[in-house]
Amino acid sequence: IKLPFNATITAIDVYCDAGTSAVGKVQNNASEVYSSGVSANANSWTSQTSSLTNTSYTSGNTIKFYVSAVTGAVSSETIAIQYFRN
Repeated sequence: IKLPFNATITAIDVYCDAGTSAVGKVQNNASEVYSSGVSANANSWTSQTSSLTNTSYTSGNTIKFYVSAVTGAVSSETIAIQYFRN
C-alpha cells in the first residue's frame, strides 16, 4: 500500500484463520519492520509493538504485507499495521 502522508508504524497485527499458525511480515520501502515476523495461532490475533525497526514511513513509499510461513491447513491470514500520522 501507499499512504498519502508521513506516518510512524506502531504495531503489526496478524490473524490466522485456521490450521496451526501463520507468520506475517511487513516491509517499509523494502526494509523489514520486524525481521522475525509476527506469529499468530489459529483463530487468534497477535500484536507486535516492541522491537520494531524501520517504522518511519515517508509519503509515497511502499508498505508490503506478506506471509512468510504457515503450519497446518491455514486458508487465510490477515496482516495489518497500526500507525499514527506525523
